[in-house]
Amino acid sequence: MTEKEFNERYTFNMTDAQRQAVVSSDGATLLLAVPGSGKTTVLIARLGYMLCVKGISANNILAVTYTRDAAAELKRRFSAMFGEQKTGNPEIRTINGFSAKVIERYGELYGRENIPCLMSKEGDRKKLIGDIYRQLTGEYADAMTVNDIGAAITYAKNMMLSDEEIALIKADGYNMLEVYKQYCLALKSSGRMDYDDQMVTALQMLKNCTELRDEYTDRFRYICVDEAQDTSKIQHEIIRLLAKDSGNVFMVGDEDQSIYAFRGAYPDALADFEQTYNKANVLLMEHNFRSTPEIIKTANAFVSNNLFRREKAMTAVNESGQPVKVAVCANRAAQFDFICERAKECRKQTAVLFRNNDSAVVLVDLLERSNTAYRIRSGERAFFTYRLVTDICNIIHFSKDTTDTESFMQIYYKLGLYINKEIAESACKSSKVNNISVFSALLGQDIQLGGNQEKIVKQLKAQSEQLAEMSAVQALNTIRYEMGYGEYMQRNGLDASKFEILLLLAKNVAGIYELLDRLGELNTIMTKHNDDANCLFTLSTIHSSKGLEYDCVYIADIFDGVLPQTTKEQQKDNESVRAYEEERRLFYVAMTRAKKELCLFFCKDKKSQFVAEVNNELPVESVDEKDVFRFLIDNEIIGREYTDKIYGKGIIQARCGDYALIKYKDGTSELKTLAEMLRDRDRSVKYIKREKTDSKAQSDKPPVNITLKCGDRLHHNRFGDGVIKSIDKHGIATVYFESLENTKRLMLDVCLKQGIISIQ
Repeated sequence: MTEKEFNERYTFNMTDAQRQAVVSSDGATLLLAVPGSGKTTVLIARLGYMLCVKGISANNILAVTYTRDAAAELKRRFSAMFGEQKTGNPEIRTINGFSAKVIERYGELYGRENIPCLMSKEGDRKKLIGDIYRQLTGEYADAMTVNDIGAAITYAKNMMLSDEEIALIKADGYNMLEVYKQYCLALKSSGRMDYDDQMVTALQMLKNCTELRDEYTDRFRYICVDEAQDTSKIQHEIIRLLAKDSGNVFMVGDEDQSIYAFRGAYPDALADFEQTYNKANVLLMEHNFRSTPEIIKTANAFVSNNLFRREKAMTAVNESGQPVKVAVCANRAAQFDFICERAKECRKQTAVLFRNNDSAVVLVDLLERSNTAYRIRSGERAFFTYRLVTDICNIIHFSKDTTDTESFMQIYYKLGLYINKEIAESACKSSKVNNISVFSALLGQDIQLGGNQEKIVKQLKAQSEQLAEMSAVQALNTIRYEMGYGEYMQRNGLDASKFEILLLLAKNVAGIYELLDRLGELNTIMTKHNDDANCLFTLSTIHSSKGLEYDCVYIADIFDGVLPQTTKEQQKDNESVRAYEEERRLFYVAMTRAKKELCLFFCKDKKSQFVAEVNNELPVESVDEKDVFRFLIDNEIIGREYTDKIYGKGIIQARCGDYALIKYKDGTSELKTLAEMLRDRDRSVKYIKREKTDSKAQSDKPPVNITLKCGDRLHHNRFGDGVIKSIDKHGIATVYFESLENTKRLMLDVCLKQGIISIQ
């Protein structure tokens, strides 16, 4: 096929930048492709160009990509475009798959007796990690700890870390280097290797065996790398070794979309491309065919603040659309309520994206309760196995059955009982033998408690019994603030955001035991949920949404500590700066999934560096001061009262453009446009004398009758959510604020009158 024929058939509608990338078959080329620029189409067309026009044998081309799904999609699309040409198909694999081929060939050449067997089942790997953890610490590892250790091992092997570097990996209650060494030793002694070892082993074989290396470098004279920003350091080293002789390597990627550092992604390879490969050429594809100019402009401005990136200017091809919106919500709960109300009337392909699946738990709960259809990407259910969540469940289990010795042994040292393991085990033994509660055993004559221990045990016993009589929210706060678990959380650096998720779930149930049941139900629902293929409403982590696009995108839970997980204030060294960089890239990836509409959620009680940055770039609606709607634009309506002719009085909890979420006194939530609110408002009036409507009369509010008590929750406009620890005879309360991790003294009557605090 001539070049002209190829262009007329395959590249006639491409941009100049895309066509230039297609024909760059020789030498080292780095193609930096912005989101929605058609990089996969270009990569496939380039493979076809090499085969059909340049006459390069399919046997001499190796194309590698990040995941098996991506490799399968490349094969499918190549076959659909060029299958009828009968040129043969190039080798398309993941680097793990290629490494497996190298190991297999090594066995054919030198014998298989010294080659480890692949440990292909993830369950076997997790069991091995759990066994090693128990051997080294004497304790059982929860699922989250096993996952964390597994991720650290993957990271260490993919980044080719030294022992000194592995020792610096953060670990909670264990020595990471010791765990890593024991894990590698256990694999070696049993003649096994994991998936990461496939690459380590293949690289060693290629380096040490000239015959093997020459075979592959002679065969694969042309190497194409897709998603190069997600490729790890060891993977880049394998590619460099293969391309060393020919120099024909083509990488396509975008360092602005590198979001897999926890797996060892190495975007620095893109920055170092010219130093790694001689006479390297760098091409840019900056036209975005996916999103509106408004979305592109916002995403561009945001990601340009990143360090260590090449200058790119993403340009929109599509026509102008709606402005990017920021939905302002009273709190995190209002955000989820707003999203669920939108789900009920979903008429377009819509995705709710979030940092982690904790957010999905609350949304699934609300959607299931309202019988609203949804799709959910990724079956990750780590929330239910997180240590804080399992601890709370164990505490609730034990409060329900104080003879449950297994739960007691999991929690006794987390509740400030100040008893050692020997006493705890003795109490459990006595409980079983005498068929009595563990508390009765602790307070019995067989166990001698010293100092203040007896008083603490009695106090904890009383608090445990009282949990059943409390609301689920009150019970959770009692566990945290009164029973000592909050101190354990703080001491061990547990994520308080997980506790907040439990509080949000607790608001939808009556008692603490109902919450326990609901957690079990949600775990099952999220495990077995069957997606409706016709459903337009999708829940997804940002990571799972990579490579996908939706007409409308909502990004939820954008606040410091969640997204970004690492905040600006925590940037103390190069590692923390890079972590913050990745958080920025993650948010950029989320924004660029949107085709026509993008909405960001801002919770007024949370600090959000990312939303603040975006807000600074968004145009502000200009309204003439004589315009009838000036009041709505200039004044914040969150927290204001609205009276509906059917539902009665409610409070506006969130607003996005013309839509407002109203929560009524009976707990019902409703999403209305401002026009609908005007139409449906209660028009019943009572007439008063005109002089009573002056500003002075308006400002004279009746005295506030304080009914708050210890343990009640409140929200402060500045300090966020808090719990009352004590109230003195003058009505001055000592309030513990979670965001401050400290207490403040407040005059309750003044704060209530002035609207500084609200009761939760």
